Amino acid sequence: MWLGALWDRIQASRVLEHVTTVQNNENRRQAYQHPCISALAFIAVTLLCRIGSETRAQNQPGNTDQSVLQAVKNKQHTTLSALLKQRANVNVRDGRGRTALIWAAWQSDAKAVNALLVHRANVNAQDNEGLFALWTATERGDIAISTGTEVGIVQQLLEHGANVDLKDKHGETIFSLIAQMERPDPKIVRLLRHARLRQHRNSDRKRRPNMRVRRMSPQTVLWRVKVHQADIHMTTVGLC
Repeated sequence: MWLGALWDRIQASRVLEHVTTVQNNENRRQAYQHPCISALAFIAVTLLCRIGSETRAQNQPGNTDQSVLQAVKNKQHTTLSALLKQRANVNVRDGRGRTALIWAAWQSDAKAVNALLVHRANVNAQDNEGLFALWTATERGDIAISTGTEVGIVQQLLEHGANVDLKDKHGETIFSLIAQMERPDPKIVRLLRHARLRQHRNSDRKRRPNMRVRRMSPQTVLWRVKVHQADIHMTTVGLC
């Protein structure tokens, strides 16, 4: 009989344990169904999914470079600085061949232009139409639409080696653009003209041969004068 009583006690303990487990699960389910806890759980899951997607996007090649263009277009200077510190490609192009520097000049964003130039962006890069950063900055420098920052942008581009003689795909230079503008900024025109004179002067110096003037001693000068006089005398005698 004592075995039967022991068996009944074991069965009762199992039933009690099962009932306790069911009650605990029910309490947990009810707790998770609370509005506050459900909202917090939804927010946590959303944040985790977003962090995971951003991490995967950053690990994919090329996305960091394209983010440079997006940061410039949206004028997100903090994001742009962070991307440049990660050594992102500053010369990345969009579908029309425009670089981040061309976009920054078109938007008259002096901060973005400065940041890109500091990180050695190609100042003379041209898009599919042959346009470049100096062209777009000059075009935006029209007094009718100017924001007042174009003069500084043009000066920065020229200081970093912007070529004023570049031509678009139609063969027109930046001075052709100025001639077509209704009210070009006179400060920009003055900067471009001085830059063209300076660049032409430097190119002429490179084309000339490197001629050095040698200093002669007085004895050498006197000897050359005597030789020259003797040649003149011999020529005169021969003619006579």
